Amino acid sequence: TSHGYDGYVFDENNNRVDFKGYRADCITDLALEFFDQYDKQKPFFMTISHIEPHHQNDRKHYEGPIGSKEKYANYEVPADLAALGGDYQEEYPDYLGACASLDENLGKLIDRLKKEGLYDNTVIIFGADHGSHFKTRNRDGHLNGYDDYKRSGHDAALRVPLVIAGGPFKGGKVEEQIVSTASLPKTILALAGVDVGDAMIGENLVDVVEGNTPERINEAFAQISESRCGRCIRTPEFLYAVYAPGVNGGVAAAADVYADDYMYDLKVDPVQLNNVVADPTYAEAKAMLRARLLDWIKRRRCSSDHHRLSRPEEEILFETLHKKKRHVRRMLTGSFFEVVGPFPACGDMHIPKTHCVRRTSGLHRSEDHVRACSHCGTGRTICSCGRQKVQEEILPGRLFLWRW
Repeated sequence: TSHGYDGYVFDENNNRVDFKGYRADCITDLALEFFDQYDKQKPFFMTISHIEPHHQNDRKHYEGPIGSKEKYANYEVPADLAALGGDYQEEYPDYLGACASLDENLGKLIDRLKKEGLYDNTVIIFGADHGSHFKTRNRDGHLNGYDDYKRSGHDAALRVPLVIAGGPFKGGKVEEQIVSTASLPKTILALAGVDVGDAMIGENLVDVVEGNTPERINEAFAQISESRCGRCIRTPEFLYAVYAPGVNGGVAAAADVYADDYMYDLKVDPVQLNNVVADPTYAEAKAMLRARLLDWIKRRRCSSDHHRLSRPEEEILFETLHKKKRHVRRMLTGSFFEVVGPFPACGDMHIPKTHCVRRTSGLHRSEDHVRACSHCGTGRTICSCGRQKVQEEILPGRLFLWRW
């Protein structure tokens, strides 16, 4: 609905709001209108979500403010771009112009907070969702899907700015530990006095900066989609990534089998130019990273890596369940049955007499919460997605699970 200049967005009531001018400036101005009616009687939470410095998808170019190409013509070329090329010579000045615009608009927000007397009691988080490799990566045979500027585990795409100021984040400290933006929701809730414990992924970054995490492992996990179905782990010493052979990253969110993609020794190759994933010298380090990455994949599997069974397999599954446990009665009217795994090797589960039905995206989702396998003690959940009715409560018992 918009480009670098001019366009329209929609407000919280789905009303169209037209703007004219550079988009980052206009979006900031629209956000600042909030303070015209804010009575300061209770706390507020505001998200200002800029498209900049993302490239303009339909035009396939970065769009900085007019004059960016001239203003930022004499830039310092990042080492990876100098070595690998890509399209940075045409696009980088506008990228820098867009980044500078965000800095200027952040300044406008801070000035308004100070004017309203709110600055000293406000926490500001400045971050981004991805960087840009300027078409220097994903040019290998493992590309299975599509890419333009971002779908890679390399630092150019994966490493993003994160600045937090206010509240407990004071003193101008630079935290050298690796953290993930997946921790931001939990951190925001913690700043508001809400401790969610392990109910959400990530960590409370207040604990990290205050040194309250002595057992913390200094690494981050990321999932790569669209250019391939991939996973990676980033430590201070290494970047190690895997991909799913034969799986289109633009179609599949996860896979059962992953293979080596790339690995970089960041102490000798910080620009990530020399892939050592097949170098026997790094066999021990790779084995360690593989184990760490597999642990991350297993912990994330219930929310990301899942199997979606087609209708014939679904019917076989229910038929098998009915044969094994006659007292289990369920009727599914949706078109999919989703099984979240992996499951214990023994294939037996103890299913307690509890289930919940909740509304998700307009559909009913019923979850039969599995506390533990009756043999090996491993806990997993079986989910049925789609419109459905639960005719009877599921009783305790061991059920045969469909294997694939």
